[in-house]
Amino acid sequence: MSDRLPDIAAALRLAARRFGTPVAVTDVGELVSAAAAVRAAFPDPWLRAFSVKANDVAAIVARVAGLGLDANVVSRGEWAVARRAGLDNDRITLEGVGKTDGDLRAAVASAADGHPLRWIAIESLDEAR
Repeated sequence: MSDRLPDIAAALRLAARRFGTPVAVTDVGELVSAAAAVRAAFPDPWLRAFSVKANDVAAIVARVAGLGLDANVVSRGEWAVARRAGLDNDRITLEGVGKTDGDLRAAVASAADGHPLRWIAIESLDEAR
């Protein structure tokens, strides 16, 4: 790795000049390696999902989806990112304590329209109501 540091430093400087700072940079090689490790640790028929909260850049979500991971979202905003990334609803799960009534209504409406999410986790009796 240390022999790659000058190349990495130069690439980061170039990204900062091109996009300004702060800039977020993703090492695609590391992303591919991490996804492979997850697939190896949890082979089919395990369901593997990427938390969109970890990185909500649609291009990253699309890349991770192409590597065999689905999307886990906690809001309509994250759901929209997963959809922009090309994932169908059957590859998206909605769960977490931050869901709003609007998020839940949107998920129910989508299911009623014939496009259900893979699942919705209900975290409380209030959410169930």
